Amino acid sequence: MTCPYCLQPKPRTSSAFTQEKDIDTEIERVEDLISRLITERSKLHEKNEMQSPIYSLPAEILALIFKFACPPVDFWGRYGLDRCLDPPEVTYPHTIGVLSAVSTRWHSAVSSMPSLWVSYIADSRDPRLMQMVFARSGNLPVSASFSLRPASYLEQSAIINSIVREHITARIRMLHVRGATRNWLEQHIPRFIHLESLCLEDTWFEIELLSVNSSCTRLALNRITCRVSLAWSKIRVFHLIDIPIDVSLEMLEKCTNLIEFRLKDPAAPGVEGVQLPSSPFILSYLELFEWPVCFNSVEGCAMLQYARMPALQTLIWNCEGAFNGPSDALLESFFDHFSSTLATLQIEGAKIRSGLSMLFHFLTLSGVKHLVFEECSELFIDDVFSKLASEICMSENREMLVLPKLQSIYINDIDGHLDQGKIFANLPTPLLVAIGFIAGEFISIRSHGRRCVLDA
Repeated sequence: MTCPYCLQPKPRTSSAFTQEKDIDTEIERVEDLISRLITERSKLHEKNEMQSPIYSLPAEILALIFKFACPPVDFWGRYGLDRCLDPPEVTYPHTIGVLSAVSTRWHSAVSSMPSLWVSYIADSRDPRLMQMVFARSGNLPVSASFSLRPASYLEQSAIINSIVREHITARIRMLHVRGATRNWLEQHIPRFIHLESLCLEDTWFEIELLSVNSSCTRLALNRITCRVSLAWSKIRVFHLIDIPIDVSLEMLEKCTNLIEFRLKDPAAPGVEGVQLPSSPFILSYLELFEWPVCFNSVEGCAMLQYARMPALQTLIWNCEGAFNGPSDALLESFFDHFSSTLATLQIEGAKIRSGLSMLFHFLTLSGVKHLVFEECSELFIDDVFSKLASEICMSENREMLVLPKLQSIYINDIDGHLDQGKIFANLPTPLLVAIGFIAGEFISIRSHGRRCVLDA
């Protein structure tokens, strides 16, 4: 006879003649069966606990989870001034692949959420993936990158023609173009009628002037070898990489509505037809400005003499090694035009020692709250803290406080060894109220709201 609960045969009724070992054997068999059932029940509970959140979450909650896992595209981090030197390999979006593999329901949800796909750049180096991003992003704005190397020109032409036919150009808000010809730019750029950001890279021309017909407000030029004509009044953010310094200054003067201008690794001057400024020009809205000052060039002196930045808040001063600076008069004139508004001063690549007027002019800026030092030498850093320790400097035969509003200092990638003990010994006692060590690498100094972080 079978038990209705466990479906196992009922044990036979023992009698006075049943041997004790038979009863023990039956007990062991039942105990083993119970143990296996308990194990199966535990596995079932574990499986249900893993699966139930997936199947019970409403679609709205899934959408929030997916959006958190797929943050907005960092277009300028990928192609702008601070990008890596080599473009990353084009691969299927990893996060989307992981989400799709969880379950059939998640795969369906991922495929039907256009907002997820706009967090990736449609890169023409993988035409299949590019078409997938365009197709699954619905009618939402997208980002795209075209690599127009000669070996793939025919394939790239077919892709762009397909995009134009399907009216996708109107959806592209951020565009990166590498290796384009003059004809390609003149023919296709005007078709991207809603561009907000444009990055042009590796475009070598044997022409005097290249006209880029776009009204985008954010523009990056990387390794352009000629003068460029742009919609100057539209540009608000302008990044230049490896552009002749004379061309860079000419464009700076024309962009009257800039709020951010950054120039890094400028090429040597020598482009024909460039007109350097000969009178003061005002950049009324400029808040962030980066400029290399590694040599006393004609272009550098012209910038210091004529540029006016009354609203400047952040200055990135790239010394790029040994510095042969301009005259004190030029420096004083340049700094006077924004000394009350400048809040953040970032110095990169300074290898100089004390005694140079550049450091003196920095320390007399009364509004600076934050100092940032990137890839500077230990000698330069020692001089900075030595000047900070003095608390007072002389300017025009009168005493001035050294950076009276200073709140923070950040040092990164120092060239050499930073003697933290020497720094603390030189700084004034009121500044050394509390010292804390974090992970053995960071030192935090607090005093009256001040904070100094040294990343050695």
